[in-house]
Amino acid sequence: MQKFQDSVFQWHDKNHRDFLWRNTENPYHILIAEICLQKTGAKKAEPAYKTIVKEFPTPALLAQADSALLLSVFKPLGLSSRAKLLVQIAQQIDQDFSGKIPGTYKELIKIKGVGQYIANAILVFARSQKAPLVDEGIARIYRRVFGMERAKPAYADKELWAFAKEMIPHNNIKEYNWGLLDMSAILCKPKRPNCEICPLITLCLFAKQTHQL
Repeated sequence: MQKFQDSVFQWHDKNHRDFLWRNTENPYHILIAEICLQKTGAKKAEPAYKTIVKEFPTPALLAQADSALLLSVFKPLGLSSRAKLLVQIAQQIDQDFSGKIPGTYKELIKIKGVGQYIANAILVFARSQKAPLVDEGIARIYRRVFGMERAKPAYADKELWAFAKEMIPHNNIKEYNWGLLDMSAILCKPKRPNCEICPLITLCLFAKQTHQL
């Protein structure tokens, strides 16, 4: 576990990506970013995120948003339905939580469109709380390195989420999760992973099998 964590930290320190939502601890901004990032690459999501937080800096303003503007933001991504979802989310936050992003997991998952991943992402990146993150990319790393079977999609794999929780370091939780997200995008790709330059190669069962280490 320690070797895995150290490898992620060291790689992240030199190779991390930089996005607008990584330079804020505003929970509202983190929520917007995570909605924009669903089924969308980070580079494609960034313009949408930038426009929304600029035009609608609070949930109350987003709750009254012009749907035409939001549609114009998401239409190029092929995700027009997300415009309606964002307004519904903002309206619920405005009505149920006095316009503020709640600070607990139990409250966050009551929000329409907010599941375990987004709730934990807000706790990690806005609150610096110790919570696991598991998307398909992070799941791929854990499964390959530790030889775990892919029995279910990442969001529904309770055993994998429990494992991810055990793997969280005591400090620098944001950097650890950013490191995993970046490694999955740059190194541990679904096809043709860059095992040769991955710092986890000596720990990874997948690499040992495919590269006969």
